[in-house]
Formats: sequence, C-alpha cells, structure tokens
Amino acid sequence: MLKNLGLFSKISFAWLTLMLFFAVAGPLLPLPDPTEFSDVSGAGLFTSGHLLGTDLNGYDLFANIVIGSRNSLFIAIISVVLGSLIG
Repeated sequence: MLKNLGLFSKISFAWLTLMLFFAVAGPLLPLPDPTEFSDVSGAGLFTSGHLLGTDLNGYDLFANIVIGSRNSLFIAIISVVLGSLIG
C-alpha cells in the first residue's frame, strides 16, 4: 500500500497513525495528570517522569499532546458525521 507514496506522504501517514494511537490508547498509558504542574518548569526532553519535558508553567507536554489529540479526533469525527448528514 505504501509502495507508491512519496517520502513526505509516508511521514505524514506515520504521524497520523501515531496520533490516532495516542488518541485511542491515551487513557491506558501511564501518563501524569495534565492538569497538575510539576516543580520542574521548563524542563527539557527526557527529564524524570516527563518524556517531552514540561512547559514554563510546569505542565507535562506529552500528557497535553495526548489529551489534545483525543479532543482533535473527536472534533474531526463529529464534523465529518455532521457534514455527511447535512450533505
């Protein structure tokens, strides 16, 4: 299936697949609470307990990406269903 696609198409397909995985399996992953802040603010990649680090307020970036992907997937599905019903 991916034989005839270009490099950027393969990268885009892999990224979308990864985001879909995070959106579906997000509640099963052992992630820190995205609403709790850490004492370590602005930490870089792979700090203790934070895969992608934290933002300047101390919130875990990876947990926020997973929550954001779930919200984006929900909005995308709802808009496609509504568009199909209206059209």
